[in-house]
Amino acid sequence: MDAETTKAYLAGLKLKHSGLSEEVIYARLEKQGFSEDLARRVARDVISENEKEQLKDNMNYGVVVAIMGSLGTVISYFIFEDRIYIFPGLLLTGIGSILLLRERRKNINNG
Repeated sequence: MDAETTKAYLAGLKLKHSGLSEEVIYARLEKQGFSEDLARRVARDVISENEKEQLKDNMNYGVVVAIMGSLGTVISYFIFEDRIYIFPGLLLTGIGSILLLRERRKNINNG
């Protein structure tokens, strides 16, 4: 990596958590004097990294929901043997979100 590339990535990292779109990050980098190709590559990498972090956070949420559903189902089965309707729904929601996010993560890593 040369010095200009390093500077471009440092400038891009400053905009990483700003919530800006790829085009806006690209425009800001180009306005700072970086070449068009370099600015596009940095903007694409910054947005890709943001998406990976968001998927990781959402995956953790899915795991927590699945665990809560599992524990709630077991506990409610022992306390109320005839009323275990809510917690299996949480369990299925958590597992479903984990599976969907895993598939999306594979698509982001491959594309």
